[in-house]
Amino acid sequence: MLATTLVNGSVGAIFAVGLTIAITTLLLSYMIILPSVAALRRTQPDVVRPFRIPGGQAGLYVCTGLAFGWVAFGSFLAVFPGVLEGVFGINYDFSGTWGVSRATFEIFTIGTLVVVVAVAAGG
Repeated sequence: MLATTLVNGSVGAIFAVGLTIAITTLLLSYMIILPSVAALRRTQPDVVRPFRIPGGQAGLYVCTGLAFGWVAFGSFLAVFPGVLEGVFGINYDFSGTWGVSRATFEIFTIGTLVVVVAVAAGG
């Protein structure tokens, strides 16, 4: 909340950036959860689970890899919006879309993620 007082932009724009940060932290949590599923299946194969993925261990690794890839891709695009458009040569009006400059968005987003990771590591 204190950081939002330093950001130049409308209240709606700052809310949109904050919402994006919240979504990104949720996505980033899945980058830990998904590999954990595969690791637990490998280290504790005898534990009864309520579901099984078809294809055995190989099916689990394929599904985990695909889901992890999509989550990583989505997390990257949430933290760095407009990058994909730039790769494909599509015009992307960052300030018009977000209501703040790219630098402000990135500092606010990455700064928040650094604080969240520091608090989590300290915990």
